[in-house]
Amino acid sequence: MNIRKHDLHLLMCFEALAACGSVSKAAQTMSMTQPAMSNALARLRTKFSDELFLRTRAGITPTPKALELIDPVRKALATIETIMSPSTHFDPQTTRARLTVTTTGYVESVLIPHIVRRLEKVAPGIQLETRAPNREVANERLERGEIDFRIGWVEAPPEKLRFSNLFEDRFVCVVRTNHPQVKRELTLEQFCALPHARTVIRQPMSSAEYVDRAVAAHGRELRIAIASHDYLAVPHIVARTNLIATVPERLVEPLLKRIPIRKLECPITLPRLSVRLFWHDRTHRSALHKWFRSLVTEVGAAL
Repeated sequence: MNIRKHDLHLLMCFEALAACGSVSKAAQTMSMTQPAMSNALARLRTKFSDELFLRTRAGITPTPKALELIDPVRKALATIETIMSPSTHFDPQTTRARLTVTTTGYVESVLIPHIVRRLEKVAPGIQLETRAPNREVANERLERGEIDFRIGWVEAPPEKLRFSNLFEDRFVCVVRTNHPQVKRELTLEQFCALPHARTVIRQPMSSAEYVDRAVAAHGRELRIAIASHDYLAVPHIVARTNLIATVPERLVEPLLKRIPIRKLECPITLPRLSVRLFWHDRTHRSALHKWFRSLVTEVGAAL
């Protein structure tokens, strides 16, 4: 392939169209006229032999072919930007970039708002995208550049990934304020007998697996009434039922004064959660990634 025959500016137009969902907005983003952006779209359609973006009442929507191209194009542009921007000249105030992080609703609730607040102040051009975790393919996605970072707790971090510690948490139990059976303390018998609400997330050692392993050590098994994909839904379910839940303490602390739930000590021994930031060696020397890792680590330490 002769790269000189390809126009990098067209890929930048493609990324702008995908991000904005509108020809006029994409033109504004690229400091182009709308006719010039329409012409770029026509050239892209010819180059890829596909319509790429179809007009709708709300703007434009990507075709299946465009959806296949979005991630590779963004990663390619990010790589080129890294190559062309020496670390000594990296400026977070003027940098425009998108960073993709896989994490759980728990981390999104506890950590991500603080990160976004910092980005607003010091790096307004950096866009953060979060995705649900998937333990089976997480490492491969980092290697391929499909994601930039993982945030979560992993008992034994993979050797091929780099990581930094962000913060720790512990498990507590929650019940509704006027629970008919649970008073000031929660006994092991009550913990095992009462139906549970829990979150089931596909990540290394989810909270459900921690709890099940500890309960099994007592020769018991829990009654699961509902398994939700949403961390924040669980405390709200508990507030309106007689169910019990075991959740990270930092998740429920802000909710104690907002919804009718009580926090109790768990009657079983559970390990502390060590939340970490993971990345691949492929991006270890990237100026953007180094800066973001430092910011996230600083924010986590301040929690």
